[in-house]
Amino acid sequence: MDRSSIGDEWNSGETLAVILVDQDLNKNTLSDEDMTLVNHASTIPSLQIGSPITLDTDSHFGAATMTVGTFNKIGVIATADSSSYTGGVLVNFTKTVADYRTAATAAEYVFVNYDVSNVVDTVTGIALEDAGGYILLGSESTAALTTNTKGLLLLDNVITASGTATLVESDALSINFTAATSVVTAAVDDTLYVDIFTFGDKTDYDRQNNAIYRFLLEETGDNTATFIGDVEFVMLNQLNTDTSTVFSSITTISDSIDIIVHEDLTDEDSPRVNYLDLGADGVSTQIADQVAAPSHSGVVSFDNDNNKTAETVVVTINDQDKNTDSE
Repeated sequence: MDRSSIGDEWNSGETLAVILVDQDLNKNTLSDEDMTLVNHASTIPSLQIGSPITLDTDSHFGAATMTVGTFNKIGVIATADSSSYTGGVLVNFTKTVADYRTAATAAEYVFVNYDVSNVVDTVTGIALEDAGGYILLGSESTAALTTNTKGLLLLDNVITASGTATLVESDALSINFTAATSVVTAAVDDTLYVDIFTFGDKTDYDRQNNAIYRFLLEETGDNTATFIGDVEFVMLNQLNTDTSTVFSSITTISDSIDIIVHEDLTDEDSPRVNYLDLGADGVSTQIADQVAAPSHSGVVSFDNDNNKTAETVVVTINDQDKNTDSE
């Protein structure tokens, strides 16, 4: 994370360069290469804030098992499943219905962040379920979702349920990607990610910020082995924290990422980019860098120490946290 690109400190609305140098990623010396979800699933760097609900090593896509990246939480299909699932296919988490209930109750906004475009042709709806197929907690099904196999979808976080069965709180949480026709499941090495983000402070003024971001870095030129991108953050403040568009406008996967910072993130809480590097010794090792994202105290000032009757007084507020877009 290139501190020289931002000056003395990283402030809200400022773009911070991210640089990865790894000769192992330079597969073709005659061209500049860009990271993609399909070709670089195991090596895509990531930045996680808080504790979003993500895929894990016990997750499945239908009946197919998958391996999941240690840091980037990207799933790669490990065993093929040739079944067709009429109406949709389930992706499951280790987190339970009760875990989701706790997260959704505390947050103002709940999002599903997903890309299943490599494994599903069309998506007409998304439903959260328990293991028994009992639909619950913010089901969505709209025409706008047709062929939308990736995106950031705002869910209704009012905890409701539908169906005749009994909702089992201890069941693993699943997401059903519904479709108008049968869905053929994934082949070996197909990739996907599915996350649940929570933002805001619905209860007890405990501001929630749980999300993960992934960097599709781009090689600077032919045979450089240097891959670059950038990250910018929006500091939550009293003007924007209750606006859903602030959260829906973030960029969760790209060479240029936009993230949410909810409070003073410094020292061990600083935003950190993680990369799992396969070294010359054949061992995969965490490589990471972090930069503090501090909050600031606002200052109010007048243009003069003293003013005459009827004189216009200029009042200035200086608060770096209100600068949510440097452009």
